[in-house]
Amino acid sequence: MYSLLEDKLDLKLKISFSKPYNNLSLSKKNKRNVNEFYNFCKKFFSLWDKYLERITPLIWEFNSKRSSLTLKQMYAEIIAEQYEKYFQDLKNLQVPKFMDNSYKLFLNSLEYKREFYDLYSNDTENKDLDKIRNESILVEEQFWLDIYRKNTEFEGQLSSL
Repeated sequence: MYSLLEDKLDLKLKISFSKPYNNLSLSKKNKRNVNEFYNFCKKFFSLWDKYLERITPLIWEFNSKRSSLTLKQMYAEIIAEQYEKYFQDLKNLQVPKFMDNSYKLFLNSLEYKREFYDLYSNDTENKDLDKIRNESILVEEQFWLDIYRKNTEFEGQLSSL
């Protein structure tokens, strides 16, 4: 199925997200935006790591050819619960106003994933499974692109000083 885009995200970004900047040459608004963005990313990636460690092994087992249908349904139920917990933890995260729409995309992708696994655990033949999975992938990819763009924009501002 899919994981948390671990294979699509350039984890080098993670390192740069941990550095808030206090460069005096930036305008007050830009300095605040840069710091808010990097502080958000630091907290976001902390939660992302936590749930990536929890969910990825479950997804591997879910996708395993050796898992029976009953086992897959059991894993799907557990994965759905983990996505719900992840969603609840992320809902409380303070998000910079300029990232609000992008962040909602990520939260939506988690809801789609939870829905996919919840449906799968109850009805493996549900005709909406592929549609839900594909929608989840599309909205999550948009979030990662927005994060990458914002990081690139801020790094460009900082390197031009």
